[in-house]
Amino acid sequence: MPEPIETSSYKVSDPYFGQPYIDVDEQRDAPYPHRHVHGGFADCDTRFAFSFPDQSQWQGRMYMPLEGAHAGNEEAFGGPMGELIGGLALTVRLGGYMAETNMGHIGDDIDAKAGDDPTLYGWRAAAETGRFSKHVAAQVYGSEPHHSYVWGGSGGGRRSPLVLENAPDVFDGALPFMGGGDVRPFPATERIKGAQVMSFACMFNVQRLLRSPAKAMGVIDAMQPGGSGDPFAGLNSHERDELASLYKQGFPFGNEFMIFSPMGQIWLWTSIADLLVELAATPIGPVLRDSMAVAGETGTLAERMRDTGAAGRCQGKTGTLTGVSNLVGYCNAADGHTLVFAIFTDGIPTETAHTFQDHMAITVADY
Repeated sequence: MPEPIETSSYKVSDPYFGQPYIDVDEQRDAPYPHRHVHGGFADCDTRFAFSFPDQSQWQGRMYMPLEGAHAGNEEAFGGPMGELIGGLALTVRLGGYMAETNMGHIGDDIDAKAGDDPTLYGWRAAAETGRFSKHVAAQVYGSEPHHSYVWGGSGGGRRSPLVLENAPDVFDGALPFMGGGDVRPFPATERIKGAQVMSFACMFNVQRLLRSPAKAMGVIDAMQPGGSGDPFAGLNSHERDELASLYKQGFPFGNEFMIFSPMGQIWLWTSIADLLVELAATPIGPVLRDSMAVAGETGTLAERMRDTGAAGRCQGKTGTLTGVSNLVGYCNAADGHTLVFAIFTDGIPTETAHTFQDHMAITVADY
């Protein structure tokens, strides 16, 4: 048996966090042989999970993957979904150990101690977790990592540059994708630019340039039935280039009104239900469903839809940001069919959104 991990000598750098503790320390064979260490920081909701491969495979690096959306799960990349984009196997191949964090909150619930503090959920939880992981790594391997990296997609792509900017003493580099932004020296206040070709930023650029109601309505009306069919009429060269770029990247003609909607990015998400249908019949389908929370039983849905027709029959992935709450997944309906759903809410309290989503999912299950 390896020596127990010592935590008492660790001094937190951020006074928000209490002393770290460890509640699981065991050897695991899946998804890749590693020493699994789980715990958290006292007096708050920040949790962490470290995956240490064998000493012979470690090449002195630490990798911290950040979960998408609002995060809330410290073991997202140690399971099947994590393996789809690399997970622990990728980390080991690159000579590192994996450090995960729930980014300061459990599931979709914010930490009551912090309230709606974007610094905690944006980077501070990751920074303190990364620092403590090095303290643990020194005991597991005999030395701290010489290089450390943070990466993630979607919400994780937004947060990874923030973590690097605000914790340069912990991390040496960041790899954001599907939503990441450019990196600026701390403290960064500039507008974040899209770091990939296809992103919300492309549409927001058009939205910003065409904020004039007359120009916006001109584009919308031109592409509606009976319109001229020329959305570029009346635009200057800069405006034309941005709108043309959006079309080239796949924005559907006739949906221009969505560009100027408060939830204009919804067009990027409405294909999720179709994607779930397509994936269900592929080898990825069962893996995807196994990774989802089960209504009334597990994960972020453990306390939701209990004692209803959806309990045990609906599986879903939640996603929450300030003012935005989403739920997508599968239900085994009462008539024996498997149905998919994608529910997005904006501008209402999270608790109200959850109630609405739950009623929708229950209705699907009872169909």
